[in-house]
Parts: sequence; C-alpha cells; structure tokens
Amino acid sequence: IRSHYVGRSFIQPNRDMRQFVYLALAPFLSPQHLQTIFGQDLLADATLSEGFAELLELDGHRPFECVGAADEARAALRLLAESEDWQKHSVVQSLIQKLSDHALDLSEIDLSMLLHRHGPHRIPSEFLCAPQ
Repeated sequence: IRSHYVGRSFIQPNRDMRQFVYLALAPFLSPQHLQTIFGQDLLADATLSEGFAELLELDGHRPFECVGAADEARAALRLLAESEDWQKHSVVQSLIQKLSDHALDLSEIDLSMLLHRHGPHRIPSEFLCAPQ
C-alpha cells in the first residue's frame, strides 16, 4: 500500500485502488494505525475528496482501476460516519454531504450482506463461476 522507492524511482500505487483500500480498512482501524501504514491520513486531506467521491459512484461511473464496488464504499462511509474517530475527518464530512445532495441516506445502507461471511471462501454466490 505504501509508496516505495525502487532504485532511484518513486513508485506510487494506483490512486483509486489506494483510496478504496484506505476507505475499506478505515472502519476497522484507527486513524493513527492507517497513517502508519499509508504514510498519511488520506481522509484528513480535503484535496482527495473528489477521488473518494468517485468510489461512491454517485454519477453512475466509478474508476476502472478500483478494486471495490460502490456499495462497499458506501457501507464503509456509513461505518465511518458512526465512528467518533473518523466522523470529523474532512473527507468523511464531504462524502456525507455528497450523498445527501444525491438524496441518499446513509442509514438506509444495508451492512448485513457486506459483513456476512459467504462460505469458507467468502465469495458471494453471484461471483462464483459454474464448473465447465
């Protein structure tokens, strides 16, 4: 997740993937712990609000490189909005406002399917392929 130095080149992970992973981990880790992992607190940087907003797919489009679905990003945001550690972060507040502007209510986001264990492999049935 962290940026790495390879030789003398600075390699930055894909922005969308990095932001999605940060958003997905945030409800389960403290801001300090994520800052240690990522080298900065991404949800405290207001300049990143638009990139995080794209993950919510409010305009019907999400970044191609993103590793997660919009409902997963919205569920993470719901958990962050309920967390005393995260709810005052500028990006979290901005995203809550964007959802409100699109007439979406965080309290209506169903967490049960996303936090439900899907068998020993944890893959939801709609993503399993039938044997050929």
